[in-house]
Amino acid sequence: MRDIGRNDPVDFLLPPGLDGTDVFFRPFLPRLPPYIRPLVVTYSDRGPQAYEHLLDEVRQRIAHLRRVVVLGSSFAGPPR
Repeated sequence: MRDIGRNDPVDFLLPPGLDGTDVFFRPFLPRLPPYIRPLVVTYSDRGPQAYEHLLDEVRQRIAHLRRVVVLGSSFAGPPR
């Protein structure tokens, strides 16, 4: 993998956390270097919520991008 430089911006996909929002990424975003373009995905609380539907939503949002890095995070699922 080649180095990412300031003249070679990269789109950085940040899928939502367990709550479907960007809340966990908010402290992280201002610290990114300018050549990383974050794309934070949040899910609507309306409409279908099946994984297949949500995946289609994400695919539509990134279809125009040439290259995407995905940063996922997990808290091992909801508490019981």
